[in-house]
Amino acid sequence: MIVEGIGVSIGISIGRVFKIENAKLEISPNLIENVDDEINKFHRVVKDVIKDLQELRNKTAKEIDESHAKIFDAHIEFADDPELLEQVEDLIKEKKYNSAYALKEVSESFIELFNSMDDEYLKDRVNDFKDVINKITSYLLGYNNSNIKSINKRVIIVANDLSPSDLAQINKENVVGIITGTGSRTSHIAIMSRSLKIPSIIGVKGIINKVKNNDLIIIDGSKGI
Repeated sequence: MIVEGIGVSIGISIGRVFKIENAKLEISPNLIENVDDEINKFHRVVKDVIKDLQELRNKTAKEIDESHAKIFDAHIEFADDPELLEQVEDLIKEKKYNSAYALKEVSESFIELFNSMDDEYLKDRVNDFKDVINKITSYLLGYNNSNIKSINKRVIIVANDLSPSDLAQINKENVVGIITGTGSRTSHIAIMSRSLKIPSIIGVKGIINKVKNNDLIIIDGSKGI
């Protein structure tokens, strides 16, 4: 079977498939009883996320460069945005929503605002915002969406999409290639994979369903096949 996509980082690699399939976040509208406890939980989780993002920023600055590390500056700003935090807190107080559901409601209005803007740069940042919201939500629900840290052998990662947070956790010694179902030449995954010098192909629709873990595959990041 031959699949085609957009080659964004040159090189030819052979390796076993390691699929990254993020868990679907099930966010229920369950109401809470203790408002103060829920608000404290929310702020505690946000602090944990900001701490982790700062660590990823430092790792990226050390292993790639400062310009790529600045991606996480935007993520930290989103996570620590006073208006976002205040609106979530208000919903918890007023409607007794659990924090994950309150965050979902507030973030959806922010995403609508981003998408309505004429500024292309701000429109592009919506994916950064979604990445941060997913990270906070995962922490609130006790999920660990990424198993990239567990990779301890030479593999080719196959995923529908990878976030900057995912890419920053990659061990270059073990990851010899990347294939994703989405992405563009100017996306974070394209830019960061080139900097990491990992052969990569993006935009291979449905790839996550076309391969199995441990399949032996070859990719050509120059030709996109």
